[in-house]
Amino acid sequence: MRKVFVGLIFAGILLAIIIGLLGQRFLVFSKKMPADVSPTASRSSGFFEYKTIIAEELAREGPSVANKQLAQVGITSHHLPTALPFIADFYRALKLSKGPRDVFVILGPDHRERCRSLVSLTEKPYLTPFGELAIDQDLLSKIRAQGVVINEQCFEDEHAVGVETIFIKYFFPEAKIVPILFSSAASQADVDKLLEVLLAAKNKITVIASVDFSHHHIYNEAQHIDEASQQMISRGEWSFFDLKHVDSPMALKLAVRLAGQWQMPNTLILQRANSFEFNKNPQDTTGYINAIFTP
Repeated sequence: MRKVFVGLIFAGILLAIIIGLLGQRFLVFSKKMPADVSPTASRSSGFFEYKTIIAEELAREGPSVANKQLAQVGITSHHLPTALPFIADFYRALKLSKGPRDVFVILGPDHRERCRSLVSLTEKPYLTPFGELAIDQDLLSKIRAQGVVINEQCFEDEHAVGVETIFIKYFFPEAKIVPILFSSAASQADVDKLLEVLLAAKNKITVIASVDFSHHHIYNEAQHIDEASQQMISRGEWSFFDLKHVDSPMALKLAVRLAGQWQMPNTLILQRANSFEFNKNPQDTTGYINAIFTP
């Protein structure tokens, strides 16, 4: 009888330890993901640890150079946190401009080349520090009809998309998105099959080329490369961009071609900058350009 009693006490202690451990795991999980969001239904935009400094920067009054102009195609960086003020200035200018803001099409590079195709889509919404950002399923379906496939895995931790979702959700909380990633091996033919679908969606979309320009050059060399890129963008010379100039030539080419087809031949270069101006490292730099295209 005594052995049974001791056994029951031991079993009770063991059960309490297990429940305690499970409770700790639940608490850790609940801190990472709100209770009403399934971890399989959304993907994180990342940078949650920077929420306070991002919110402070976005609340700051910025330039009004694009005030009231029509802006439906734009170019900005995804180099967060280094280029936070630079990216914020782009979205402030976009907020002050006119144009459809129902759906943002985000074009960017597959940085790690993890996609199983040259052009890829995701149908998962993004969880940002400012709330969840949904995918526009209607436009997604039309793009898929052109043979572009869903590759969910390669969008995980892909900052070319994740960074832009943070700013879009903050400034345009009701908007939806369609993210598109390009492999460095993508060709003009891959751009062509997207062009017709996006042209037909003119009344509802704004297109963002989420790209960074010169990479891993010393500051003076980067300035020469980025000046050439700026001139090509200003002239609408989309065909000459390669990986020397930008981390996703096809994303940039598609954006510039759309601007031309939509009769927006005027390029407003809002800013050009370099990571050296933010982190004071002149040896290994990244170039940035903020631009919008106007009629």
